[in-house]
Amino acid sequence: MKTKITLCWLMFALLIAACSRPGGMAGSSALKPIEQAALQIMVDTTAKALLVPGAVVLAIWIKALVAGRALDPAYQRRWLDSLKPEDPNKPEGQKYGYGISQYSWGPNSIYFHGGETAGYNSKISYDPG
Repeated sequence: MKTKITLCWLMFALLIAACSRPGGMAGSSALKPIEQAALQIMVDTTAKALLVPGAVVLAIWIKALVAGRALDPAYQRRWLDSLKPEDPNKPEGQKYGYGISQYSWGPNSIYFHGGETAGYNSKISYDPG
């Protein structure tokens, strides 16, 4: 299992390298269609193999982020201050900021972050109360 996870992280690193080129994966004319298909298979395989360890890491990350243990105090304040209502007509409704959403009611708040790509969708939520 350790070998499989290590290989998946290696594939993930290669994917990040491909995305960081000028134009990224989608905008790159350097990738031929067969390479794009192989890259999509790699993304799918990596996402599936890292699903459980990834969920644990994401849970640790969002808890630390919301609790103020992931950013220094100045960036933590900037991050929290970035939350603005998604609908200006509902200022007490769901808010969105720098890569995070917040839904509050009364003294309660839930923070969440999500993402998706072809065939894969994720969401992590945290209730600090």
